[in-house]
Amino acid sequence: MAIRMLKFQVSYLPVTEAALPLMKSYYTSHPYQKIAANSLMSAREMPPVPNFDEAVGALANAISEATIGHQSVGTALANAQTTAVKDLAH
Repeated sequence: MAIRMLKFQVSYLPVTEAALPLMKSYYTSHPYQKIAANSLMSAREMPPVPNFDEAVGALANAISEATIGHQSVGTALANAQTTAVKDLAH
């Protein structure tokens, strides 16, 4: 099965692991696109849990707070855990 690439930019990336080998020649001329494709190997869907996005947001905030030095890593993660537990309990 061959993939014909269009002459215009569509920002298309196959979303199945099975399609990745078909893209090998395309990656030769567009190596930066392989980075996104490689992320498919570890990508997982979000669980259907109420408020899961909020819990993930708490972790993202903790990473930011620790990275910019507003909180220690331990404090930031402890705060994120408390927030995430509350979010997921609702």
